[in-house]
Amino acid sequence: MDDYCKRRRGICMISMLPDDCLFLVFGKLKTKADRDSFGLTCHRFLDVQNSSRRCLRTSDKCEISSSMIAKLLNRFTRLQYLGVSTGCRDFSNLIITNKLPIHGSRLRSLDLSNCFDFSHFDLVDRSYSSIINDAVVASVASSCPSLSTIRLHYSCVTDEGINHLATKLGRSLKWVDILGCSQITDLGISHLTRNCHQLRALRITQCHKIAGASILGLPPTLVALHAGECAFDATLVSGVLVRRSGGGGCSLEYLDVSFPWYRHQAASLAFGFPATLKVLNLMLCSPVTDADVINISKGCPLLQEWNLSGCNLITLLGWKSIASRC
Repeated sequence: MDDYCKRRRGICMISMLPDDCLFLVFGKLKTKADRDSFGLTCHRFLDVQNSSRRCLRTSDKCEISSSMIAKLLNRFTRLQYLGVSTGCRDFSNLIITNKLPIHGSRLRSLDLSNCFDFSHFDLVDRSYSSIINDAVVASVASSCPSLSTIRLHYSCVTDEGINHLATKLGRSLKWVDILGCSQITDLGISHLTRNCHQLRALRITQCHKIAGASILGLPPTLVALHAGECAFDATLVSGVLVRRSGGGGCSLEYLDVSFPWYRHQAASLAFGFPATLKVLNLMLCSPVTDADVINISKGCPLLQEWNLSGCNLITLLGWKSIASRC
């Protein structure tokens, strides 16, 4: 009887602990097994465990319904990172109608790159259609005011959707990844450059409608530009990065202009290369010669990584310049 009373008093004492103490205890657990076992104690411990989760990513190896995604978001209400992979066509409608419980006030990073309608195959692009469109992006921009990173690979987003992101999240966006978004043009990028003054990284790889007119307006905070497999116009991008650097408005450290489209290969060199560069990717840029390599190695003394794979015009003279200056 005494042992039973002691156990009951112990249970009562635990139930009297404030949530702050329980969160502190949970934060001290080092192994995944201990953290998983914590929530099995009682409903209150489970609530603490659920509220402590900051990251959630659904697997792209198995189909997950929109209702299951809604249950997960109702359970984990303090997420800072959310990555969703789903082929459910009603997923986008749930976001648009605000029926999907995205608790966006705390969300910092959102990845909607693997949301495709697998029942619809585009014969022209030979790919499945994304279920992420301008309406979805507009709803996300309104419900996630603290979002700093967004990934929208191969989505159906257009310049209008980018405008929603830029106007609603201009103060918080730092990383925008629109890989393969074939409907976005220079107009969409200009929305980002005009409104997102904290932008640190931009990925426009395979965005074939971006000619490069918007590059000059990139914010001085930009550190990384991923622009591989693009169809830039050499006359539009001629010297833009050097001009920005000369005015003290360029801090670019990473530049990828690899795999240029066949008729646009000269544009990869037309950008100019600021002295702040540390990583440069010129893979398969066939016009690169020894003279280009010498000029870049002289003007970019901070280079630490330089990809020149497939640049077959470079001879021993160019490689010696890299060895002596970089």
